[in-house]
Amino acid sequence: AHADTLSFELSVNGSRSIVNSGISTYENNGDRHTQRGTAAHNTVCVDGQDSSEVWSAFRVARRARPLNVKTDQRTFAEAAHDGYTRLKDPVIHTRRIDLGETELRITDTLQAKREHRAELHFHLHPAAEAKIQLDSRLTRAEESTLWYPEFNKSLTNTTIAGRWAGKCPVQFTTRIQI
Repeated sequence: AHADTLSFELSVNGSRSIVNSGISTYENNGDRHTQRGTAAHNTVCVDGQDSSEVWSAFRVARRARPLNVKTDQRTFAEAAHDGYTRLKDPVIHTRRIDLGETELRITDTLQAKREHRAELHFHLHPAAEAKIQLDSRLTRAEESTLWYPEFNKSLTNTTIAGRWAGKCPVQFTTRIQI
């Protein structure tokens, strides 16, 4: 299992656009731990923590559980998870994804009472040129990262991160042109 609750991947007209980072090994090492972590997936990290606690090569403790799952099977999906309720100030992350004619709109809500740090990740397929418009409250960073399409194989890709720190509750809207 991975700490990937509420992550997604996106293909447009049969071409992969947004991908999770993938796995390069089953060995119990730092690479495997990083690749299973929340930051290696297209979702939100809170306070630098994984949404589920991953350890060893295949172990997961305090697994995030999905809550309030809703979808019309065509144009939207929405769910929350409790993976960050273990924090001193518990956080519930809710994500709604709306598919329109020309864009995918992702709305992330963090429900809590105090200040937190959030980091959203969008890992681009090496051949993709996705147009991602982050919420204006997020500080944008583009990083050169690795995508692992199969064991022992890595390709350079780009990860777009949106970073924020402040008082919750807070909501961010990201738009991806399709």
